[in-house]
Amino acid sequence: MLTDFSQVQSTQQGLTFLYATGFGMGLCILYDFYRSFCQVFFSNKWIEAITDICYCTISAVLCFCFLLVECTGQLRFYAFLGFGCGFLLFRKLISKYIRKLLAFLLKIGSQIIYTPIFLLFKIINKYIGKVLWIWKKALKSIKLFSKKKEKPLANDGNNDV
Repeated sequence: MLTDFSQVQSTQQGLTFLYATGFGMGLCILYDFYRSFCQVFFSNKWIEAITDICYCTISAVLCFCFLLVECTGQLRFYAFLGFGCGFLLFRKLISKYIRKLLAFLLKIGSQIIYTPIFLLFKIINKYIGKVLWIWKKALKSIKLFSKKKEKPLANDGNNDV
């Protein structure tokens, strides 16, 4: 009696292993981008821990989708071996150069993005600050006119009779 596993051809297994290796390299690129992003923008360890959990969750979902599409939902050892080999191969050979390049690009990108936003807030603060100053003055004058004069109480000992 033949099982489903014996019906998988060796060429299909080899292609699945190569696809899984490429997919593992893609996961390493995603990891490098994520680490560079955290290095440039976050310095808090709690935020880094939360983003680590998010990366692991996203990677697990992507691996599940790969196994669902490529292996028809069956767990294949060579697919997991391909994920690991691709990730480690890319990590050892190319990863440090990619992370330096991504960190550099993110720093430049953040300056390109933050400079116009900073200028926009500066302009808004300049003009809205004047409007707010006038608004605060108007509120103070309204408060001055709306204050009721307190009448002394009859039992108050400070009244001069």
